[in-house]
Amino acid sequence: MSKRIAPCPFCGGNVYVSHGITGVPFWFFKCKSCHATVSFDNDECNTTPSKAMEYFNKRVSDTEVEEVE
Repeated sequence: MSKRIAPCPFCGGNVYVSHGITGVPFWFFKCKSCHATVSFDNDECNTTPSKAMEYFNKRVSDTEVEEVE
């Protein structure tokens, strides 16, 4: 798994990676500042930690975000 983790998408804080408890294959990305937690519930990320990291590090631009009324 890559050692580079993008900052928290919510506050910009530092993030660390944690594996789920025994029997739970999820990888969790936790912010040290705002304590947000992100995980991906799919087989690709659960079995391939580098894929979970790739998903977490991906960001969309503001032009790709839809406004909700």
